Amino acid sequence: MKNILASVFTAQNLTEVSREGLPYWIFWLLLCIIILLLAFIFLRDKDMRRRLDSFFSGIKKNLIKIRLHSILKREKTKQENFILEIGQKCWEEGMEISTGEAVLSKLTSMEEILSAKRSEQKDSDKKIQNLKKNLEKSQKKHDINQAQLETDKNAINQRLIKIREKENKINLQVIQHQKSRETTVKKINDTNNKVYEIKNDKDLSAEKIKAEKEESTKKIKCLAKDIKDIDQAISEQIKEKTKLEKESEKQKDKKSEYNQQIKSINEKNKHETSIFHKEIKEWEKTKHKVREKILEIDKNKKPLYQNLGRLVNDKRIDHKELAILYSKIDRSYNRENNIKKQIENIDK
Repeated sequence: MKNILASVFTAQNLTEVSREGLPYWIFWLLLCIIILLLAFIFLRDKDMRRRLDSFFSGIKKNLIKIRLHSILKREKTKQENFILEIGQKCWEEGMEISTGEAVLSKLTSMEEILSAKRSEQKDSDKKIQNLKKNLEKSQKKHDINQAQLETDKNAINQRLIKIREKENKINLQVIQHQKSRETTVKKINDTNNKVYEIKNDKDLSAEKIKAEKEESTKKIKCLAKDIKDIDQAISEQIKEKTKLEKESEKQKDKKSEYNQQIKSINEKNKHETSIFHKEIKEWEKTKHKVREKILEIDKNKKPLYQNLGRLVNDKRIDHKELAILYSKIDRSYNRENNIKKQIENIDK
């Protein structure tokens, strides 16, 4: 062995040139040989093998003990559950136990409190449901009222649109009449200028001047009548527009009233909804407290059921509903004893 190691270290002390020339696979071959030699030496050392066996054996025993303790824990949990079930069955069946009067008295008292709390819980549920129904009815009523007001307001909007259209139409007609009046006035002025020119025209005879003058007078009268008709039409249209403006103001006032009513019912609905939600929240809190109390009582009943179950199991009261549970507990006790013996054997 020493010679081999010496040869290996000698090979490592070779010059740089020699190492560069050494094949790479030889290094791994030598390394494998060293590992095999070390394994061979280890296998020949009995004391080392015994310590290694003892080490792995201890690990194996500990793992087995852990598994057995885990099974033992499960068996104890099963036994507690069977005891609890026996106590609950005894209470449900109304069995009388001479040594369990105190436990039965406590359970009776707790059941009375539990019954009262469950009744409170039902009352809270009923109150919450009624409040939610009333809230829904209130919301539906509000929606119907708001929808009706919105419909009436939309009808007013339509009337205002029609009034605006009529006003625009009248404005166009007035503008057209004014243009016609301006044109007619211009014609009258032109005719008067023509009469003036005829009067001053010395080349025309008196008869011609008279004829032209009569014709111009007739024309002016016709144009004046047209102006009068136009003014009358404009006056009537202005009156119609004034009526429309008054109607528009009236409709706008109604629209403002509807807007105010919509705002008012929305504020009222918001206030009522807030009251409903606040009251529902308070009842929800009450219900939550009652539910917590019920859970607390149920939790406190568990150890009493277990105490009652232990008393019944110790006395082995004869009852057909309990026979199966007795059998399950006995089998669990046997399994527990077997596991404890296995653990004791491991520790030896």
